[in-house]
Amino acid sequence: MSTEQLSERVVQRVGPSGPIHERALVQGIEHQARLEQALARGETPDPQLLRDYRQLLFHDVIRERPVFSLAWPASWYVPGDADYRQYWFTPPPAANRYDYGWAHSQLYPTSTAQSGSPSTGHVYAYTALAPSDTHDSAFAGVGALFQPSATLSYADVSVDADVVAHSRIWTLLARPTHNLVTVHIRCTAYVCVWEIDPVTRAWELMRPYGSQTLVNRSDTGLSGTPIQTVNGHYSGNALSTRVQVQAGHSYAIGFQAQIDIDADVRDANNQPYQRGDGDDWKLWADMSCAVSQITIGTKVLIP
Repeated sequence: MSTEQLSERVVQRVGPSGPIHERALVQGIEHQARLEQALARGETPDPQLLRDYRQLLFHDVIRERPVFSLAWPASWYVPGDADYRQYWFTPPPAANRYDYGWAHSQLYPTSTAQSGSPSTGHVYAYTALAPSDTHDSAFAGVGALFQPSATLSYADVSVDADVVAHSRIWTLLARPTHNLVTVHIRCTAYVCVWEIDPVTRAWELMRPYGSQTLVNRSDTGLSGTPIQTVNGHYSGNALSTRVQVQAGHSYAIGFQAQIDIDADVRDANNQPYQRGDGDDWKLWADMSCAVSQITIGTKVLIP
C-alpha cells in the first residue's frame, strides 16, 4: 500500500461520522420562529410561549454548574477521635463517627486483652488453648449506626482496615496420647451489617457478609513451628458486602476480627489431656487491626 493510499485511508476513518443534533436546540429554533412570527404580525407573544422558551433555555440548553460542597461526605464513617483533616476539609457530624465497640472470648470472657475501640478504631482479639481445651472463638470489632431514609434500598458497605495476625502451633507433649494430636487455627476479618431490634436492642446478623481469611492452618502429631505473621491491607471493595435495608429500621455496620481455634488431644485413657510437667504446649493466635473508615453507598429500589 502506498503512502498516499494509507494517508487517504486514515483521513477517511478519523473523526466523527456526522454532526451532533441537539433536540433541545431544534426546539429552541422552533420557539424563536414562533416568537418572530408573532412579532411580524404586530402581536404580543403568548406568555405561555415565552415561559416555555425560558424553561427550554435554562433547563435543557444552559446547564447549571454542579454544586460543590465542602460538607463531610454522608457515606463516610470514621473513629470517634480520628483527625478529620486526614480525611476531608471539614469535620464530620457526630452521626458519622463510630458508635460501637465490642470484644468477647469464650475462654477469656472477662479478659481485658480483647478490645474494640470506637474512639480509635483499634481492634484486638486474642485466645489461647490448653491441651484440655477443644475450642474457642475470640472476636472484637467496631461499628457505626446507620438509619436509611429510602423505603427499600441496597446498602453497599466496605471497610478500610490494616490487619496483622500472629499464630503459633507448638504441641510437644511429654506423655502418651490416645489419639493423634490435631489442631487448627483460623483468623478472619469480616465486614457485616446487623439489624438492631427496636425493643430489645439485640443485633441480628444479616446475610451476606464479606470476609477475608488471613490464617487457616492445621497440624497433626507432636510438632513445633515458629510464630507465623500475616499482614492484610483492605480498601475499596476488598472487604465489602451488599444487603437490603429498609426505612424505619436501625442497623449497625462494621468490622469484626475473629479467631477460631480447635484442638483434639486425649490422654492414654481417652480423657482430655491435662497439662503436666515436661509438656511444651503453645497454641494461640491474635489479630491487631486499625479500622480507619467504614463506607456505605446506597442504591434506592423504592424511594
